[in-house]
Amino acid sequence: MLRSPFPSRSRRPRRGSFVRAAGAALGLLLAATAAALTAPATPARADIKVVQETTVTGLEELERDLDKDLYGIPVTVVWYFKDDLFREDVAGKRVRLYDCKKDRYTVIDLDRRIYAVKTLAEAQAYEDSSFFSGVKIVGKATVEPGGTAKTLAGHGVKNHVFNSESQIQDQRSGVSLIAVRCEGEQWNASKLVIPAKCDRIARVALNSGPVRVRRLISALTDKLGAISGVPLTYEWVINIKTLGPVAGYLDATIEAHGKVKGVSTKPLPASLFQVPKGFRRAAPEQEYELFRL
Repeated sequence: MLRSPFPSRSRRPRRGSFVRAAGAALGLLLAATAAALTAPATPARADIKVVQETTVTGLEELERDLDKDLYGIPVTVVWYFKDDLFREDVAGKRVRLYDCKKDRYTVIDLDRRIYAVKTLAEAQAYEDSSFFSGVKIVGKATVEPGGTAKTLAGHGVKNHVFNSESQIQDQRSGVSLIAVRCEGEQWNASKLVIPAKCDRIARVALNSGPVRVRRLISALTDKLGAISGVPLTYEWVINIKTLGPVAGYLDATIEAHGKVKGVSTKPLPASLFQVPKGFRRAAPEQEYELFRL
């Protein structure tokens, strides 16, 4: 008999439930798009800092314990690229670092002054075992040039329009449990290319929910990754519908908007890509929260 991955309506989803995982993943979908970049090996390029204002709405159907400082209101997100190093700051509360040469991925909670470190493969295995046991994700996507060009933050950008359809299926029976449809538009600055020569850097921001986002919409993110240049502005609409034995459990429409506020190519200090002094390594039970959020 097929066992539903969803708890009954009479109780809230447990920490490790698939509903919470999907909610966290989709809630960070906009931030995850930051990594959909390509950077062919070329001579050293300038450091890059991109400041954006992002807003995600519609998550309340999936996540009952949303951080009110991060969802439903405009939030400042800053990306930094230097050589094979990457940093993302979210609302002055959370930081993610990635040293591509060392394959060292670090998540930092600025409020609790703690951090956790994994390789990308370890993060993927962690999320697989925590959230995707017993299910598989299948899907398709299209990404096409929109044919429009303009200037944002002093940089020329061109738009791409995209859509994708994915289903989360029970691994043994093949029965579809959740349908996810995404559509939107993204504006990339083709001449603003990240300086990294290490190809893994182009996947790092997908680790906002390491496997959660990539697995849910992998058909789409793989194609967005073929667009040259840093994405400066984008809009997503994500429709979620439960199917089959869990039909009607939840239906949600999530909207994610990002607008560039500034771009800099001035040199960045190496200290930006290091764990601040005085921060302590997270306990094993705290790692769950760090990597989930």
